[in-house]
Amino acid sequence: MWGRLSSYPGRVRRRVSEIEHWELLTLMIVATACVGVLYVTIAYYAYPLFTFLEFRTYLLVAVGGVVVLAFGSVKRSVRKLRSECDPLARDEAPGIYQMLESMCADLEMPVPDVYVIPDEEVNAFAKGTRSDGMVVVHTGLLDEMNDEELRAVLGHELTHLYYRDSVTMEAMDY
Repeated sequence: MWGRLSSYPGRVRRRVSEIEHWELLTLMIVATACVGVLYVTIAYYAYPLFTFLEFRTYLLVAVGGVVVLAFGSVKRSVRKLRSECDPLARDEAPGIYQMLESMCADLEMPVPDVYVIPDEEVNAFAKGTRSDGMVVVHTGLLDEMNDEELRAVLGHELTHLYYRDSVTMEAMDY
């Protein structure tokens, strides 16, 4: 059993490296278009309830409302996580902060706050945006990963902040 699992990272690395940039961009465009069509369809059928507005105005209000709700939801969830998680002090894990500072300098973004959840789960996630983001790591991840693997996980989480994925996911929930 373990023999099959040990080759898994190599297979994943090989498969991810085979994906071309244009393929990812195409996938993102198609997904965005599908969500957009869904929102426009819902807005179109809900319009009779708002006949006092011009249709273009109605669409702008609907889309603007979703964006405002998504940003507000992200801000609330970041505040909630900050109150529930333990902050990781720089002197507790200087290596993590050095990795983050290096990667953030490359991305030209501020270093996010780092929080820890005392749990054996091997997991990490990012919440927020570039300017007001946080990275949350579980202690299981810190215990199990070597520096190279941890750098890859932190880099992955930073890209979520960089591309404001939290806002996108919250908007899709609406």
